[in-house]
Amino acid sequence: MDEPTNHYIRRTSLVIQDVDGETLLLDGEGNCIHQLNRTASFVWHLCDGKRSVEDIVRLLIREFDVDEATAAQDVASVVDELRGLNLLWISTR
Repeated sequence: MDEPTNHYIRRTSLVIQDVDGETLLLDGEGNCIHQLNRTASFVWHLCDGKRSVEDIVRLLIREFDVDEATAAQDVASVVDELRGLNLLWISTR
């Protein structure tokens, strides 16, 4: 798992569409579409290079009323998945 102080940034070469709380990402390079559920969409939109993983965990706790351990696990899982799909990068700020 990455450091909680890491900052992530979304890949900009995607076409993004928000529909009913979920996010669709059209990846022309990978020739595929990714559908993010509400939690993953929330995390995705917060990966702006300015917020750390810790910041995103705190915001997820407030938004979804979950405990810290669950929020940390959810954020780590989403970030790992999106990084694996080359949709997020570690920000060099």
